[in-house]
Amino acid sequence: MPKIDINGVQLYYITIGNGSHSILCMPGFLGTAEDTFGDIFKTVDQQRFRLVAWDPPGYGKSRPPNREIKMGYLKRDAELAAELMKKLGYERYSVLGVSQGGDSGLILASAFPSNVISLATLAVAAKYDEHMRKVGRFYTMVDHYPEKKLNELLKVYDRDYLKKMTTDLLSYGMATGHDNLRDVIGPIKCPLLITHGQKDSVCQVYQARELMMRFPLAKLHIFPDGNHDLHSTHPEEFAGVVFQFFNSTFESSGYSKYFQDLTGHHVSLPPPPQSPRQTSTQKTSTIRCKLQTTHQKGLPSCSSIFSRDPFGLSGPSCRGPRHTDALRPTTWPTAECHPEPITRINCHLQRNTVGFFFRHD
Repeated sequence: MPKIDINGVQLYYITIGNGSHSILCMPGFLGTAEDTFGDIFKTVDQQRFRLVAWDPPGYGKSRPPNREIKMGYLKRDAELAAELMKKLGYERYSVLGVSQGGDSGLILASAFPSNVISLATLAVAAKYDEHMRKVGRFYTMVDHYPEKKLNELLKVYDRDYLKKMTTDLLSYGMATGHDNLRDVIGPIKCPLLITHGQKDSVCQVYQARELMMRFPLAKLHIFPDGNHDLHSTHPEEFAGVVFQFFNSTFESSGYSKYFQDLTGHHVSLPPPPQSPRQTSTQKTSTIRCKLQTTHQKGLPSCSSIFSRDPFGLSGPSCRGPRHTDALRPTTWPTAECHPEPITRINCHLQRNTVGFFFRHD
């Protein structure tokens, strides 16, 4: 059972595959490496990828210590995970974060931009709103869990620990002030893929829109039949989307060429790609303001650009057009909003899923 001491904490981790592209896998609430990513391990090309999955402190086999769910604990996870990868010898890697593991992944990518090649998230809650509070209250009713789910959890945790963890999570959610991303300390500079299940009953799909508003240059993929655990119920479909994204970002970064060129002597890594990826919250707000002020002149509103969604993903707050004409190419109305005007919006529709991403031409 591999464990490693990171800042005085004994962390359990597993490594799958022998590929040149390393992926840090971060589970969510009460999740462990095996139960969260076990089905993914079976579908991944292990000659191309090397997956490093951990049990966060207080979860699974990374006990003791017990989990402390309080302000800043997701940031602490991000810092410990980054130190874990450093100690294992991985200088550059991509990150896959599920649910709260995705929150920690966003924090990690913002705090350690030189280490993260790309980031993919699943079912991340940008806001802890009324629906999430209802979910949190249900989580505290351990004895009312579906029998199968409860039995799975009881294999890892006792009832008292489950009760404490779920109660602490509810208290944490009430204290966050509706902002789950307060510890994302800066812009995400690496390529970002946001994925979500259309039928997610825990973290509803509108949360993906909130993330896209925060990171408008991200790529979005919605799985039409996916729930909160779609990585387990649809592992092949999920892995196909996510690892195709990882593969494309790895090749475009130049690191695949680096590994191919190793011939027994050191070859310097190329610098990270310099093309802009994500914008900060402040820049997003500026663009939103500019677009709204020019909307009366016949230009598209902010919502119609950032949330182009003929399928109703964005919900009632979207004021933009809700039909396919919203997908036609457009331009930024004000040059000062962005150093390079974005002149094309690409949208692809595939198997009833929709993915949006902005591209500089």
